[in-house]
Amino acid sequence: MLTIGIDPGTKSFDICGIEERDSSINVVVDESIPSEEVAKDPLVIIEIIEKNKPNLIVAPSGYGIALKHISQMDELDKKLVK
Repeated sequence: MLTIGIDPGTKSFDICGIEERDSSINVVVDESIPSEEVAKDPLVIIEIIEKNKPNLIVAPSGYGIALKHISQMDELDKKLVK
């Protein structure tokens, strides 16, 4: 299973992909794209995702919001992530 996480920052967007195979976990994607570049062409993020075809994508949840399955989000969670 391949999982890609995206961490948008002030100076860069960092993308990390880990793959679990045969009880081991390996980093298979490790990219850092300047935020200025992403602002000019946001599709650069989509291209990395599509190229790697992950089973799961983890996007930022906002400041201090607990990790939970999307089906468990309540109305307050939805307001906080906007």
